[in-house]
Amino acid sequence: MDKSIIMDKSDRSIQSPQKYRATECTYKGKKLVASQTIFKDEVIGYLSGKPRKHSTKISIYSGGIHVDPDNGFEYLNHSCDPNSRLCNGELIAILEIVKDQEITFNYKDNEPLISHPFRCLCGSENCLEVIK
Repeated sequence: MDKSIIMDKSDRSIQSPQKYRATECTYKGKKLVASQTIFKDEVIGYLSGKPRKHSTKISIYSGGIHVDPDNGFEYLNHSCDPNSRLCNGELIAILEIVKDQEITFNYKDNEPLISHPFRCLCGSENCLEVIK
C-alpha cells in the first residue's frame, strides 16, 4: 500500500490546470515557477508526499507533520521576502505571482527547527543571510 499522503481532502485529479512547474535554476538546482498568473490569496496547490517522523533536507512541515513532497513542492525555494505561504498543506499566494516568476516561501514560517541550516541566496533587502 502506498504510504503517501495528500494534505488536502479533495481529489488531486481535479486540481487542473497545474499552476506551477519545476525548471532549472543555475544557482539552486531547480526551482518552482508559475505556469500562469496566480493572484493574491489564490491556492497554488496542495502538499503531498511521504510523511516523515523527523525533518529531512527536503521535508516541509505542515499540519503538525514533516512531509517529503512528491508533487513539485520539493523545488520550493526559501525567500526571506516570499510570495507564498504554506498553511495546513495549502500553498497560498500572498502576492500576485506572474507567469514564469519563481514561487517561494519562508522556511522559518513553517519549520519549528531548521534541520539543515544554509546560507540564504534570496537577495531580498530583508535577507537573514543564514537560515538556521
